[in-house]
Amino acid sequence: MRTLTARRIVTRTAVVLAALLILAFAACAGSDRAEDGRGLSAANTLTDEPTEAVTEEPAEVPTEVPTEEPTEVPTEEPTEAPTEEPTEEPTPAPTDTPKPTKTPKPTATPTPKPTKTPKPTATPTPKPTKTPKPTAKPTATPKPTAAPAVVFPTPDGGHPYFLYYEKGSHTLSIYMVGSDGKYSNLIARYRTAHGGNKTPTGTFKLGAKEKWHRFTVSGRPAYARFAVKYAGGVYLHGPLYWSQDIYDLIPDYYDGSHPIGGSNSGGCLRMVVKAIYWIYYNCPTDTKLMIVNGSPLGTSSSPVPPRTGTFDPTDPEVQPSPTHTPSPTPTPAPTSAPAPTNTPAPTATEAPEPTDEP
Repeated sequence: MRTLTARRIVTRTAVVLAALLILAFAACAGSDRAEDGRGLSAANTLTDEPTEAVTEEPAEVPTEVPTEEPTEVPTEEPTEAPTEEPTEEPTPAPTDTPKPTKTPKPTATPTPKPTKTPKPTATPTPKPTKTPKPTAKPTATPKPTAAPAVVFPTPDGGHPYFLYYEKGSHTLSIYMVGSDGKYSNLIARYRTAHGGNKTPTGTFKLGAKEKWHRFTVSGRPAYARFAVKYAGGVYLHGPLYWSQDIYDLIPDYYDGSHPIGGSNSGGCLRMVVKAIYWIYYNCPTDTKLMIVNGSPLGTSSSPVPPRTGTFDPTDPEVQPSPTHTPSPTPTPAPTSAPAPTNTPAPTATEAPEPTDEP
């Protein structure tokens, strides 16, 4: 603190001395100008200048110094210091501030890296063997008992037979009453033609029976040897003939363009002579006939037997010899016409009107 105060005193003293020197030079210069221009005496000039210098300069010095160095005036400096005469204050020799000795940086000792501890080798833990669970056998879901696709009618005492026809398989099945009291005993199955949508479906009762029922084929009369009506104008019947002669068969309505087993009739069920012959003589009137679409029972039947002439090979009254081929239009002699062999008389019925489509 003392060193700082001494420096400030020295500085201010130097400023005052410099100001006095400036004033002295100014006074000398002013006296010279006065003698040259104004004609004033050197004595008056000299007496005036010092007075001005003495009275003016001291007032200016204190005001200039603080404004130039406002930061150097400490608030703690005693107010008596400016009153001291600068000439009497000894100028202290500046003391050299010793430079701080640099502290040598300590040599960094490298920190030794820690030796890595080797990881222990992991011993694999053996996975436990899964005990296989016994496979549970699924409980078989009982299949619901399907309702029968077709329910046969209940037999009655006067009708031992039941006829069932599937349009899908073109098969006519003949059942009789079995030991269970139902129509469960299958007698025979025959391939049969139907008329598609012209053939009705449902349960019907057999009606009138007739021999050599007349139909019309291509505008000509044609005949079915046996026919049994079951609904409206539709019949169960055998193949067609051009005349009432068992050797005058129309081939197209047996195995030709309108074969037995096709969907080409006018609505009737057309079958071989053997089948309609059995129905004609064994099934009484009101025997029930069921006709269904498709083949719900999956019935099937064999194709019609191949023919060797213009006759139905299944006809029980035809007995062709191996070497005999019937004439297409046989004309038997009146004396050689065979008499019917024990043919039971059909039930008497009224004469039917000719049917246009077989």
